[in-house]
Amino acid sequence: RLANDTRYGLTGSVWTQDEALGRKILDKLEVGVAGLNAHGIGPMGTPFGGAKESGLGRIKTKEGIRAHTNVKMVRLHV
Repeated sequence: RLANDTRYGLTGSVWTQDEALGRKILDKLEVGVAGLNAHGIGPMGTPFGGAKESGLGRIKTKEGIRAHTNVKMVRLHV
């Protein structure tokens, strides 16, 4: 509850030797990027972005590109 008591949610991490507990806590974190015994962004191709007022969308991925595009269907009858 305390970790989520903010209007921001870019990254978060849980540090524990109890993997099951760590995963439970990660599931509840309201962040865009979460790590278990690790912190920071992942390698190229992994989604990066925030939650809440830390931003919308994801960069470095197809999902990020799609968020900034508008798909248009063009039908030609010639």
